[in-house]
Order: sequence, then C-alpha cells, then structure tokens
Amino acid sequence: MTAFCGVGHVLGSIVIGFVGIAIGASLHRLQWLEGVRGPAAFGHGWGRAAAGGRRARHWRGPAALSLCGVGIVLGL
Repeated sequence: MTAFCGVGHVLGSIVIGFVGIAIGASLHRLQWLEGVRGPAAFGHGWGRAAAGGRRARHWRGPAALSLCGVGIVLGL
C-alpha cells in the first residue's frame, strides 16, 4: 500500500510539473504582448485625457481647464 501511494505521489508530481512547463511555454509566447501593452496603454491614456479636455472646454468653457481652481487657464 505504501508503494502504491508513493507511485501515485510521484506520478502526480510529474503531471503537475508538465502542466507548469506547458503554462510557462505558452506564457513565454505571449511575451511580445507585454512589450506592446505599456505603450498602448500610455497612448490610450493621453487620448482619453485629450478627449476629456476637449469635452470640458466645450461644455464648461476655458475656466473648466484651470488648475486647482486658482485661475490658471490652459490655452488649448
């Protein structure tokens, strides 16, 4: 019985190891996506900020773009 449990433990560990290797290999193939994700998010953020600034200026006038309420108006 002890030998049977030992063999089951070893085989289970081998299967878990192969699953980990397969997951690691698949993630390694997606590494290029990590390199693209940062700049894409940065550009998306700037685009959203520009669109929000245009919308604020359209609906509330240039005073909506003042910084901290001290009356410094951005000349957009």
